[in-house]
Amino acid sequence: SEAFHIVGDFTIVEPNGGDDFRAGTSHDIQWNWGGTIPTVKLYYSIIPNPDPTDLADWTLISDIVPNGAGDGADGASIQTYSWAIPADITLSTTATIMIQDAGDASVYDLSDLTFDIRGTITVTAPVGNADPSLAERWVTNETENITWTTVGKVDKVRIEYSRNVDFSSPVLIVDNLVNTHNGNSSYSWVIPDDVLKDANGKYTGPNMIKVRITPIINGSNPVTPDPVSYGQSPQ
Repeated sequence: SEAFHIVGDFTIVEPNGGDDFRAGTSHDIQWNWGGTIPTVKLYYSIIPNPDPTDLADWTLISDIVPNGAGDGADGASIQTYSWAIPADITLSTTATIMIQDAGDASVYDLSDLTFDIRGTITVTAPVGNADPSLAERWVTNETENITWTTVGKVDKVRIEYSRNVDFSSPVLIVDNLVNTHNGNSSYSWVIPDDVLKDANGKYTGPNMIKVRITPIINGSNPVTPDPVSYGQSPQ
């Protein structure tokens, strides 16, 4: 017969669709393999349907990842690489991982479905407390600063409040607010007269609320809030 190649193969195990990876944290990339493949390269892409043969669609994670010993023929051997996701990575809801034989670019595998790379928001004021006697006291018609910390390139946010523990019936404070990437932000809020009163206009008890800050996805052209990676004050 004519000469032919015998090559190995890969199967990505993690992430393989629907995963939630966060900027500035570490997540495992895992794979099975067949054949003796000493070293692999790992890439990620944030664009839909990237071309595995066009490296312009990909960003290198590492090009010197040692693969497992042996040929992986049992199908049960799993190799793991801990990916330290940069805090300044571009966020995406269509991310893909590619693994490639460092010695043969034609041997590769892609994650079957896309996964998310998100930012993280932590509300730092109001800090809140379930005990009304320990909670911060913000007064109607006075101005208080809502503050938060962001990890990741979150361009814009939505701020809301709710009087309910489960954050049902939220009330909008501000939308499409420009956010600070990987840093601290604040918003000066004039406290509305949204308090619990009886028919005579008297207060009926402590008016406990929560504040929620939600990233806006789709970058500089915000369309929808990210339903997962929000920051919320305790009540």
